[in-house]
Order: sequence, then C-alpha cells, then structure tokens
Amino acid sequence: MISVPDQPRAERLLRASLARERPPQQLLFFGPPGSGKRDAARRFARALIDPALDPDGTGAHLDLSVVAAAGNTIRLAEELEPGLRDLAMRPSVGRRRVLIIEAADRLRDQEGSSRILKLLEEPPERSHMILVTDRPADLLPTIRSRCIPVPFRPIRWQLVAERLVADGMSPDDANGLARAAGPAALAADPAERSMRLAGVELGVRALTGRDAGLGLVSEIQQRMAEAATGRSSDELVALRAAADALAGKRGEKTARKRADDQEKREVRRAMTDGWVHVLDGAAEAAADAIAIAVGASGSVRYSAQTGALAEVATPERQRFLEHAFAEIGRTRAELELNPTIDLAVFALLTRIGEAREGRPQPLTPPGRLPT
Repeated sequence: MISVPDQPRAERLLRASLARERPPQQLLFFGPPGSGKRDAARRFARALIDPALDPDGTGAHLDLSVVAAAGNTIRLAEELEPGLRDLAMRPSVGRRRVLIIEAADRLRDQEGSSRILKLLEEPPERSHMILVTDRPADLLPTIRSRCIPVPFRPIRWQLVAERLVADGMSPDDANGLARAAGPAALAADPAERSMRLAGVELGVRALTGRDAGLGLVSEIQQRMAEAATGRSSDELVALRAAADALAGKRGEKTARKRADDQEKREVRRAMTDGWVHVLDGAAEAAADAIAIAVGASGSVRYSAQTGALAEVATPERQRFLEHAFAEIGRTRAELELNPTIDLAVFALLTRIGEAREGRPQPLTPPGRLPT
C-alpha cells in the first residue's frame, strides 16, 4: 500500500487509483516546493509497475523513465523524446510502463507541450504519464484538463524543521529556516541553505555593526565559489567529455575553450544565485529585528539571533531598521545588473553602517545612480 507522508488527501487519491482495475493513465501532481510530490510520483510509479517493488527504492527500473529539465526548459530532442519513445514501448518486466515528467511547467508550446497532447489523449496500452509541477497554472489548459489532479498541500513548518534536523542541520538553524522558507527549504540543496543562513549572519552583523565589512563579504564569496566549482551541469559534463575525446587531435583546443567558457558561465550564475540566497537571509534578519522593535517577537523566524539583535532592535531604531531592510531589497533587485556582486554587497554594508550612525543615504530605484 502506498504511503505519502503528511499528505492524507493525496494518499487517499493514489490508493484509490491503485485499487482500480484500470488505474488512470494521466495524472498531475502539483503543490508547493518541498511538499513531497516528486517522491510520491516515484512511489506511485513503482506501485503501478509492480506492487512487489520497494516503494522507496532508488534504483533505476526498465519500465520507469524520468524526464527532468537540465535548464529553464525541457528540451524536445535531448530530454523529452527519449522518454516518449520509452512510453510507447511495451513493458519490459513489469505490469505497466511509466513516464514521469518533472517540472512539467517547463514544457513550451514549441518544445514539448503539443508533443505530449496526443499521448495524453490516446495513451498507449499499459502506459502511464505523471506530470509533476510547482506551478500548474503555467501548464496549457489542454494539458491540465486531460490529467487527474493530485494536489499536495504545504506542510507545517515544524515538520520541515524536523526533516532539516534529520538531514544534519542544528535545531536553531532548522527552526529558523523552516519558519522563513517553509517547504521550499526542503527543495533547496545544502549549498542554498548554507548561503541563506550565511545571509542571516551577514544581516545581523550589518545591523549591529560587528565585523560587517569586506572581510565578511570575501569569506562568503569564497564559500560560494567552492560550492559552485563542485557542481557541473549535464551540458558541461558533455562538453568536457567531447574535449577529452579529441585529446591530441584537431579541434581539441576549441572544444576545451567551449568547456571552459561554459564552466565560467555556470560559476558566474551560481555566484549570482548564491548572493540572492544570502540577501534573502539578510532581509529576514532585518525583518526579525523590526518585529522585535515593534513588540511582535512571536513572529521572529531566527529566534536564536534575538539576543544579538537586542541592542539594535528597539523602538527608537525602527526607522533605521526599515531603511536597512529597504537597502537590502534594493541591492537584491540590482544583482542581475551588477557584474561585481561582492562589491555591491560591500557597498550595501557601507550604506547600512552610515544609516546606523544617523547618516542614511537616499534610496534610489535599482539601476539608477544616487542624485
């Protein structure tokens, strides 16, 4: 019997589907990040293929295909078509063949949406397609209407915190992150969580004026760079393999340059994304300080930082705190425009320091110079 932790409605729907002589062939799993829908899709798929399979098994199966976008869209030839070809074949060893399409909202009209409509209308015998998405509204109505909806609700922050602690995070950090990000904290990878917590530290230091300078920015930048260089996309792996295959042959130099350029782009993108998480954490620290200052301590997310914020989180400093919160938001909005992000963050800390000393600079919209 299939189990879907913390999702009783989805569990009832999936159990009822498995109990039918002919389970539905098209399903849409949707809900917020971290609600467990991707794990549930795999459990349900394995139960469809063979009820005797371990529902929590992680190994590949001949009758299960998973399509996951490597970029912002699901590419037709490289990612979607192989899965659709598998779905059209007869089951190899199980009762049924299943295709899971993760982040199905990344299907585009010209890159897959119209391609799967025919299979949704006339699915092959003993085949099942499971679409998984955080944003069902981004799917074409014609796709949504052909699928049985399986909704997943947000889970309570306490359960999120329990899972983060089980993953090795300290209870204080887990509680804060769970209250701030909710189930999205579970969907984030460890590097993203680390950067968000680093941002909370940066925010507290900036507000209190303790060691909030270029040294702290450099430290975070270094941690970010180490995390970025340890992760490679499928595209980069393929480019490196192509360069290795040309070792000592004509075209090797060009292939190496393509791989190097791709690596630089990915590191740059990871650094930008990393600073987004850092500034999200810094904004949450500022919001917590404002909550303390106005007497709403019950809404504080990172309660472990209450003591550090006590000296600045006072009614008399509320205007400064609100100014600092706005400065953080402005810098976050400028990340895409600023090629030297570390200097932009250092400039942010400088502006917060000036505001803390009673010399606030006028706020300007992102991308504009102060007048």
